[in-house]
Amino acid sequence: AFIAGYIMQKISLNKSLWIFGLFQLVTILGFAWLSQLDSPNKTDLFVIVSLEYLGVGMGTVAIISFMFKISSMTFAASQIALFTAVASIPRTFINASTGFIIEKVGYTDFFLICTACAIPGMLLLFTIAPWKK
Repeated sequence: AFIAGYIMQKISLNKSLWIFGLFQLVTILGFAWLSQLDSPNKTDLFVIVSLEYLGVGMGTVAIISFMFKISSMTFAASQIALFTAVASIPRTFINASTGFIIEKVGYTDFFLICTACAIPGMLLLFTIAPWKK
């Protein structure tokens, strides 16, 4: 959170959404790479997991900041509660089925699918958080 807050002060919120989103997307690919190794070691796993959690933390700070930015001051509490509830819907339903997906396609393809699922959200940034704004 501190790293994300510091970066967001130096650059804009919109740029932070782009950078943190791309960082998360790349770290997912790190898991795909890890699944391809014949004998991955603990250090590789540590680095990938650490970077992924860093990306998730920074992305969370940016998206919550964005939610506050687009909320009205009068209804901020209700709007933030609604935004966070809606944002948790995909995670709630997908988490239960990931084991079945991995069984069918394997880990590498699963992580590639996860990466592909991030692309529509990144494309939305062109509309909701243009780089130059």
